[in-house]
Amino acid sequence: MKTLLNIKLPFLYPVIFIFALTLPGCDGSGTDSRGPDAEGPDYLFTMDSDEEVSAYDNDGTGARFDLSGEVYRVGGKSVKVTPSGSADETKLALPLEGSRVQQWLGHDGAAIHVYRPEDNRLNPDHFFLGMSDETGGDWSWVEGTFWDEDKLSEGWNKIRFTLPDEMKQISAEGEYTIFFFFITHMPPREDDIPLPLYEPFFIDSIHML
Repeated sequence: MKTLLNIKLPFLYPVIFIFALTLPGCDGSGTDSRGPDAEGPDYLFTMDSDEEVSAYDNDGTGARFDLSGEVYRVGGKSVKVTPSGSADETKLALPLEGSRVQQWLGHDGAAIHVYRPEDNRLNPDHFFLGMSDETGGDWSWVEGTFWDEDKLSEGWNKIRFTLPDEMKQISAEGEYTIFFFFITHMPPREDDIPLPLYEPFFIDSIHML
């Protein structure tokens, strides 16, 4: 896979209520497999199987991806991302081909859930989604887009991307790779000075909007 290293860039009743509070995820942590997104979108990547995660690539940034049950947004698993500690961007490259291209077509946006641990000194605060075309063994850059919101919290965040026309108007028979960049900037964030991430964070469930 050709890399992109040069591209920078949410009487019985009391007993029932108390019992309910003990269920996983009912404290608002977003770890309930029956949460609001559990039966919602059609997921491109569910991030709940070793087979799927084995196809994940770090695009030369040294990041590691491991299936985890520590926290999760949908289903019973998520992916723990361990950055290298030396790359300005932590990247995730995913194959987009076959049925996944069909899922992609006809949508104006894409989203990924990102969990920012409260105890981390550094968490990702800038996000980028890009695409390359690798149809027929060739490689060309399609287009990319930054997350354009500004509100983040500790715990789970739904990171939404608005797709440019170039990323929407792709061939149903094509073979593509999508790239997620996870970046943190030295305060103040507006100075656009990146810092290498080095502490683990979590991602879950990519779907179309």
